[in-house]
Amino acid sequence: MSSVKDLETPLLSSSSDEHECRVNIDLDTLLDADENPYRFIGSDGYEVPESSTVDPFRNHTPKAEGVYEWVKIIVCVPIALVRLVLFGLCLCVGYVATKFALNGWKDKQNPMPKWRCRVMWITRLCTRGILFAFGYHWIQRRGKPAPRETAPILVSNHVSYIDPIFFFYELFPTIVASESHDSMPFVGTIIRAMQVIYVNRFSHQSRKHAVNEIKRKASSDRFPRLLLFPEGTTTNGRLLISFQHGAFIPGYPIQPVVFLDEPGFNDILSATWEHTQHEHTLKAIHFKNKLKGLKGHLRSWWSNNLKSRNLSKQDLLEKLRVVDFLIELGTATSSYIEERNHIKSKIYDIEKKEIADMAQKAKIKWSIEGDENSKYYHGILNKKRYSIAIKGIKHEGSWITKASQVKQIFLDHFSSKFQRMDSIRIQHRSPRFKSLSEDHSASLLQPVTMEEIKLAVWSCGNDKAPGPDGFSFALFKRHWDIFKYDIMDQ
Repeated sequence: MSSVKDLETPLLSSSSDEHECRVNIDLDTLLDADENPYRFIGSDGYEVPESSTVDPFRNHTPKAEGVYEWVKIIVCVPIALVRLVLFGLCLCVGYVATKFALNGWKDKQNPMPKWRCRVMWITRLCTRGILFAFGYHWIQRRGKPAPRETAPILVSNHVSYIDPIFFFYELFPTIVASESHDSMPFVGTIIRAMQVIYVNRFSHQSRKHAVNEIKRKASSDRFPRLLLFPEGTTTNGRLLISFQHGAFIPGYPIQPVVFLDEPGFNDILSATWEHTQHEHTLKAIHFKNKLKGLKGHLRSWWSNNLKSRNLSKQDLLEKLRVVDFLIELGTATSSYIEERNHIKSKIYDIEKKEIADMAQKAKIKWSIEGDENSKYYHGILNKKRYSIAIKGIKHEGSWITKASQVKQIFLDHFSSKFQRMDSIRIQHRSPRFKSLSEDHSASLLQPVTMEEIKLAVWSCGNDKAPGPDGFSFALFKRHWDIFKYDIMDQ
């Protein structure tokens, strides 16, 4: 009989034990001796192909692993309880206000009366409290909603349950939702106040009715703007899936909205800029002090972010090594292949950020050390001088290469061009000369507008800055809504 580690496989079935043939295979010895575990059956190995698709529904949420993560969870339990109480309080107050706004309202085919809309502001403020309880303390908006007469329909990606809550607080739109939402406790009542258009995606008649309702409400300025999630479901926000056609069939202009998750930088920028106190009588010095304070906070944030990024990369590389080892052994499943693709994607994102950091550091180093009286500076200067030097010039049919003769030819040429000619000097101004009109002269004395300042900022390169330690114009362009009023006050 073989040992426990061996694999016994009967090759022939027989009623008699003396005709039974058995093959004993020591798997441990085979795996240690050869990296190909399938060589004993005549195979040269099997390589699992990488998946060519990406799952738009997987979020790859990190698990709570390690003592440190569990300690954080235990310490933050009281905070979670406080937020839970705030969530319940806001939900109850919003529900009562909504019930009061809907009480006695029978004509649901027409827009909600103005006084009922004013009551719904209580519910809208409660939804902002719910967002705060969920941890969304600062929500940065880029751009602004177009007027309803310009774009009566909004389309947005759908990442989580937070999306409709934010839109309810921000715009109070009419939404298109599944019929199942009407039966949800608390939430169903609030949705009905938005004059929701219900649709059953499995019913052709229901979809046709929803399109007609979208046309009717989009064509009337009395209704609020419409909000649709054309993907029809939630995704991880990194990819787009095929759109449903309901938002586009009516043919009205739409405004796209995208939810982006950029944790860290935007929050620290907004909070620091709004709460930095550097009062000064001169607006320019006040603005400079705020930038100085912002730089200190961003430097601290960047240091912590860099440490976290390096640790994350090391952890990802270690996970990648383990997954590759399992794939080489042939014991990995399809989930390991997907995990490997996800890990490589995250490593690639981190390396792109590292390359951008190195490029920025190189620019800063050149700005600081490039003009110093060093061997590096003179080397760059001599190389540039050699590349733009005039090696020769053609003069009166002859090619001149001697440096002294080339200089003399240039001197003679420009000396003849810039000689004083008294015979054509202007003695009196002619009335035929063009001059500025009174309106143009007055426009020069008008205050500078916000649009003129924005145009000047946008005309500068993204990587340009006043100095090696200054903020680039890319920062001011990307966060113009935060900086514009302080810039205008200069």
